Amino acid sequence: MAKLTVSFHPLFIIFSFVLVYFGWFEEFVVYLIVLCLHEFAHYFVAKRLGYVLNKVVFMPYGAGLGGKNQIIQPKHEIIIALAGPLLNIILIVITVCLWWIFPTTYSYTLDFVYSNFALAIFNLLPLFPLDGGRVLVGYLSSKIKRNKVYKIMKILGFTFSGLFCVLFVLSVFTQINLTLFFVSVFLFISCFGNDANIYFERSYINNFSKDISSPVQIVSYVIDSKTPLYKLVKNINSNNFAIFYLMENNKIVKSITENDVLKLLEKNQANN
Repeated sequence: MAKLTVSFHPLFIIFSFVLVYFGWFEEFVVYLIVLCLHEFAHYFVAKRLGYVLNKVVFMPYGAGLGGKNQIIQPKHEIIIALAGPLLNIILIVITVCLWWIFPTTYSYTLDFVYSNFALAIFNLLPLFPLDGGRVLVGYLSSKIKRNKVYKIMKILGFTFSGLFCVLFVLSVFTQINLTLFFVSVFLFISCFGNDANIYFERSYINNFSKDISSPVQIVSYVIDSKTPLYKLVKNINSNNFAIFYLMENNKIVKSITENDVLKLLEKNQANN
């Protein structure tokens, strides 16, 4: 199993500094706790489905879980993505119920509820790499090719980034809202992320075997020796069977099935 690494997105560091500088240290600590719980829900569900966490990247409005050469079944991608916001909603319900039973807890847990609500709502936006975006990616991946899905998500990302930027500029004339600025920059930067970064890494490759009780379409691709593994992975879809033909000097010299790709991926993961 790959060693777990933890890193911090530059925007997360800036975001944290701004919150502390303006006297919101306690709110920041509460938010950090909620963020960790949110990501633990992703991790727990991913592990139960056979995916392994080897990388954590803290970002302004969430955290990414994953590593290199990742594959995920569309239905699992949806389940894992929804786990975080669902836990936030459950925590809100439990906390509000405590308010009725123990009213004195209201003043101590109000920020906890706000943080859960903000994190859940924001992450449900249909924008990659947010949870809502990964739900949309999971759904679209079962309908169209994965690389086309990423193009759609990038268009949505640029559009919403521009929208939040406009809202930030408008807030300057009333009451400046730095959150809109951080959201805009975060979404803009995310549009340039690695297309292979799906946050969760498959640990049980055999689970990718196709159900061939009914005919499965074969899809062919031509590649060269410099084509990276993750680009092959991107073209492996759950509703067809992929074959890659290695071309050298305008001649096909070797055929590589998606099973070969997955075995190579499994070998690389074992060595990391």
